[in-house]
Amino acid sequence: MNLAERSIHYPVTTIMMVLIVMVLGVVSFTRIGVDFFPSLDYPTVAVLTRYPGAASEEIETLITRPLEGAVASVAGVQKIKSTSQEGFSLIQAEFRWGANLDFAAQDVRNMMEIVISSLPDDIERPIVFKNDTDTMPILFYGVTSKTDRDLRNLRKLIEDQVEKRLENLPGVAAVVVMGGLDREILIEVDRDRLKALNLSLADIKRIIRNQNMDIPGGHLISGNQEFIVRTMGKYSSVEQIGNTIIRAEDGRPIYIKDVAQVRDLYKEVRSYGRMNQKNAVIFYVTKESGTNTVEVADAVFAELLKIEKELPPDVVIRDVFDTSKLVRDSYTSLGTAVRWGALITMAVIYLFLFNLRATLTLVIAIPFAIIATFVAIYFVGYTMNLVTLCGLALGVGMMVDNSIVVLENTFRHIERGAERKEAARRGATEVTMAITASTLTTVIVFLPLIFAQGMTGQLTKPLGLTVTFSLMASLVVALTLVPVIASRILKLQPRTKEQQFFNRLNVLHRRAVAYTLKHTWRTLASACGVFIFSLYLLTFAGGEFLPKLDETYTTAVLRMEQGTPLEETTAFVNKIEQAIMSEPEARSVLSLVGLSEVSQFDLIMGVGPSGVNEAEIFYEIAPKNERQRSGVQFMDVVRSKIPKLVNGTFFFLQTTDYMTMGGERPIEIKLFGRDLTVLKQKSDEIAEQVRRIPGVTDVENALKMGKPELQITVDRIKASMQGITVEDVADTIETAFLGKEVTKYREEGDEYDVRVRFAEKDRQSWAHLSDVLIASPQGFMVNVADIASIHEGKGPIKIQREDQQRVAVISADTYGRDMASVRADIRQMLGALKLPEGYFVRLGGSLETMQEFQVTMFWTLILVTILVYMVMASQFESLFHPFAIMFTVPMAVIGVVIMLLITGTTVNVMSFIGMMILMGVVVNNGIVMIDYINQLRADGKEKTDAIIEGAATRLRPILMTSLTTMCGLIPMIISRGEGSELFAPLGITLFGGMISGTFLTLLVLPVIYSMVDTLRYNAKKLLEKIS
Repeated sequence: MNLAERSIHYPVTTIMMVLIVMVLGVVSFTRIGVDFFPSLDYPTVAVLTRYPGAASEEIETLITRPLEGAVASVAGVQKIKSTSQEGFSLIQAEFRWGANLDFAAQDVRNMMEIVISSLPDDIERPIVFKNDTDTMPILFYGVTSKTDRDLRNLRKLIEDQVEKRLENLPGVAAVVVMGGLDREILIEVDRDRLKALNLSLADIKRIIRNQNMDIPGGHLISGNQEFIVRTMGKYSSVEQIGNTIIRAEDGRPIYIKDVAQVRDLYKEVRSYGRMNQKNAVIFYVTKESGTNTVEVADAVFAELLKIEKELPPDVVIRDVFDTSKLVRDSYTSLGTAVRWGALITMAVIYLFLFNLRATLTLVIAIPFAIIATFVAIYFVGYTMNLVTLCGLALGVGMMVDNSIVVLENTFRHIERGAERKEAARRGATEVTMAITASTLTTVIVFLPLIFAQGMTGQLTKPLGLTVTFSLMASLVVALTLVPVIASRILKLQPRTKEQQFFNRLNVLHRRAVAYTLKHTWRTLASACGVFIFSLYLLTFAGGEFLPKLDETYTTAVLRMEQGTPLEETTAFVNKIEQAIMSEPEARSVLSLVGLSEVSQFDLIMGVGPSGVNEAEIFYEIAPKNERQRSGVQFMDVVRSKIPKLVNGTFFFLQTTDYMTMGGERPIEIKLFGRDLTVLKQKSDEIAEQVRRIPGVTDVENALKMGKPELQITVDRIKASMQGITVEDVADTIETAFLGKEVTKYREEGDEYDVRVRFAEKDRQSWAHLSDVLIASPQGFMVNVADIASIHEGKGPIKIQREDQQRVAVISADTYGRDMASVRADIRQMLGALKLPEGYFVRLGGSLETMQEFQVTMFWTLILVTILVYMVMASQFESLFHPFAIMFTVPMAVIGVVIMLLITGTTVNVMSFIGMMILMGVVVNNGIVMIDYINQLRADGKEKTDAIIEGAATRLRPILMTSLTTMCGLIPMIISRGEGSELFAPLGITLFGGMISGTFLTLLVLPVIYSMVDTLRYNAKKLLEKIS
């Protein structure tokens, strides 16, 4: 007794088992998280080391290179990238995809402990952390005041009343506050007074640090009571700092206020936060890894509503970047596509069967397969995101295919006079092997996608597993629940005109098949000719890694000429903001101008500018259904309104670039070499040639040498004779001009930096720099000019390295032209490039990803072809008949090419995945047809008659399964929701392939089957003669 017979025999058990799965599915659905993208776990561990005040070349030599060597010795490291920039070093170690990053990060930490002793003493301890896109900011807020409240007060208000409360919410990882003014106690030393008293900056720092201490002194027992002894020396007011005694001279005390001015101010303004063209305090919220984006955002919204009631009425908090909107919109859009796909599928089924009971029987398969899939999604730990929802939308039309074949076969037996229960048994039993094989050919396609590595695997694995789960569930319901219901409710209805139409269509199809069998070579030549011509047309489709999205949120990046002051950068940002907000689609704009208060995420993903000449502008435009222009068109309009930069760059970054390329830009050309001057010269040449390539925009050379420097070279012999080290010189200069934090001042539970530096009048010229006094251990003061030379130079702002070699990165984007065509022109340009010995070029960004993708997909396509063939060979117990069915794949390619060209869709990851899925889907029609032809021949029918009869009998189920699959794709193809552009190519590819594949299967497959069978017969005879 097979599965279908057992189900019919035990209907109550079958229905209860189905209901159990449905209940588990509903419970699972309520517990599945919601997100925009699946978790893209880049296998990257980063090491961040801060060294305030150090130049980029110093950072590279003292920190980056030693740390790179240590990281390179960690097992499993495949690539090392590093950035040496003023004040910090960032190293990123890439491991193989699938590596355990917790273990990898611990191995890197262990190496840091070994090497840290060889690094400068005054660096901040290296921080090791994993790169996790789950911790990307999900919410950006701007805070302004209606009454122009002081920005220092506004920032403190947010830190005290907003930051701490939001960080206590479940699921919130961190709240980062930027912009505004941060309080600082500044001790501005008068150089002349200091010199007159024969004091050094080191003396001032030491005295303040030593006087601001609470020191424990043990304990004292008096009688029966124990007391803790503590020396209390912390400053309780700012005035106390100025009244600190340095020393006594002639019986008169000398105070700090005698040589310096103690000012309760705020830190030097090196950055601005702006919202809608006004200065503002900015804060963003990150979520914990693995948490639900929508739930965390809702918790933040609810808490902010409470907080706003407690804040002063003039304070306005406005969200300007909300990824939960993207999640909700994409969820709603694809959810609607799934529902409409199901409804259209039902309508198509009814149009073929004209039987409401039969239609309802088939309709049951869709909700069961979807709800059963929820169970699998929950237990493998996936979220409901663009990829998994696309898998459901993709599978809606295919979920009823198996049930259609079973029901149609049952109907045929009832029409022939079989009793309802017997018809249901025969209908399911006869096609069990066929629908199992057809399901396996579809599922087998996803196995290589599930095991794919890299970014492609991160996107395809959830898609493949979702479709696989839904199709396996549909197979189970087709062999269990459908026969049970059919055996009880199906009945014949009087013939209608519509049914007579399909009977006439059946007759026409018989004649067409008979004609093609008589004109075998003409039919085959015509099909092959059309296929070859379609391959030629495919060259006009263009290619890229991922299609560009029409995004609501976009980032613009401004990098002005080196040396541009903050005020000038801010003025240019204001022009950009005006250009954005002047457009009717604009909703809000948020800007980070100048040297940002960088976090770990900022450094890795590029959020936040890194100099006073830089800015990042985040803007929101109206949702798709409320605007006529696309996001890319909006970018082009804004770009045209912004004044041209002579020695600067301005470009746009889409949100998905952060998520799918780890912060890299679409086009990256990497020039490797040792000498920075040569790298700069050659990279500028490449950048200029890239600008001339059609379709390339926003070109930037990351290697910039324009930052003016005053370089101090210490004469080590002279310095050592005075007992002074290079570190003494550097520390004193840093304190004098940058200022150095010497202690903390506490007030009302908060801590503020106490910074020492020269007064502004003493740090304005070269003379001031050379006249700085350094205390010698031998008891006298030495001028910097006596032991060091000072000269002007230009140093690199940022030194990038990859695999322990210096690299210059030229980056760009495309506009109005596909990536594959641009890539071909870039390769041609680079091929003619002449480089000095030891210098070479590699491609990065989408160019590198496309190259890896093409290699992966080539081998995946071969593997899929072999696997599909093996499944069919097992089904037919024949090595020849599967060859006939495989010829339906080229027939499907014809429709794919036509649809790509009609819709203007490129060949990309999604359209290629669609082609691979098509290989598993389009052969199903051939399996159903040839399986029945073989049954007829086994019953004694002559070959030609069996082919005509088999093709005609399977006409209705083939048309039904193909049309339900195609119609189920229509909502996904025409959707306008967030992220719909990402998966439309997949639906378009399948839709076009199903049209040509189905039509040509019905006409060409019988011919190919006949030829292959004749070949098989002749080969068999030949082997018999030989033996």
